[in-house]
Formats: sequence, C-alpha cells, structure tokens
Amino acid sequence: MSLKQFWEKRFGPRGPRFECHLRELREAAGLSPEALAEHCKVSVETITLIEDAKYEPSVVLAEHLASYLNTTVESLFIAH
Repeated sequence: MSLKQFWEKRFGPRGPRFECHLRELREAAGLSPEALAEHCKVSVETITLIEDAKYEPSVVLAEHLASYLNTTVESLFIAH
C-alpha cells in the first residue's frame, strides 16, 4: 500500500494534500541524503524525490524513514 493509498483511505476518495518535512528532519539530524538513502537501502534519487514531493514512498519506507529519524510518519508527512 502506498502512502497515497493510506492517506486516501484515511481522508476519503479525494485524499489530502500533504507537506513533506523529510528534508528538514534529515538536516536537523545531521544526515546527508546519501547517508539516509544508504541506511534505508534506496537510491539518493528516491530520497530527493520524496523531499521534493515528487514521489510518494510506500508505507513501509515511510515508517522506516520515520523510525530512523526518531519521529512519526505523521510528522514526516503532514496532511492538509
């Protein structure tokens, strides 16, 4: 299940618009995109696309990112 599907299920068929805070949280943790990508076993491009809101990670990846950054999925992706 993708993050989009998860949010659509939670917010209805139109789904929410969400704001990604991955870049801010990654930088606050002192991590480079490369270090985060390596830890999560994804490409640097994937991290960059998520940060630029051009790619929606799977729920599993979103949970992995949140766990590594010691936060919640809801804090990474705030729905509007």
